[in-house]
Amino acid sequence: TYEPVLSPQSLESRSVSAEDVRDILGALDVLHWVQPQTLLICAALAEAFEADRVGGEGRPEPRDTTDRERTHLATPLHLVALDVEPLPTIAAMLQLDEAPELYRTAAEWPAYLEAAWGELQHFPAYPPLRRRARALYYYARSSARFLAQPLEANAETLAARGVPAEAIALARATVEDALPMLATMVMHCAALRAALGVADHEVVRPA
Repeated sequence: TYEPVLSPQSLESRSVSAEDVRDILGALDVLHWVQPQTLLICAALAEAFEADRVGGEGRPEPRDTTDRERTHLATPLHLVALDVEPLPTIAAMLQLDEAPELYRTAAEWPAYLEAAWGELQHFPAYPPLRRRARALYYYARSSARFLAQPLEANAETLAARGVPAEAIALARATVEDALPMLATMVMHCAALRAALGVADHEVVRPA
């Protein structure tokens, strides 16, 4: 079981105030709410590239937005420029072209990001966490059938709608490349929230 070293108390020694921690947690909550939705959509696209149709087994009825979701939608997220350190270093260590949005958001609080990345950069050394991220990846792909509306996006369908073959190949490669890291960032965000004392999940649920 992952036991975070980072905590609100340890951040105080780095001059990260209680107000900063509140704002950081608000941003993490928004990301933790959005990330699974993004992962599911990308997983559905990946599945749709290989199938006649994906989805349609979920509930198509519109649902009301909850008060919690309205709070998230009203919370602005600032993405720090990609060339601001340590974002290039983070991208390199994650073997990405650019730092993920989670870390670009956290970079608004440099002292916090330094502490957070100092801990999370060692995540690949924890086999259970790697397995969980991999399991989340496969779970997202298998859950694509529960999209409320069916999705048709295989090469033949897209070509019939005028999408060039090069664009289809690029889209497919982009989605496939992004999926594992999206799943990993869900784990990273959950770990950062746990370090700040929050264990519950921000999920889409009926109002």
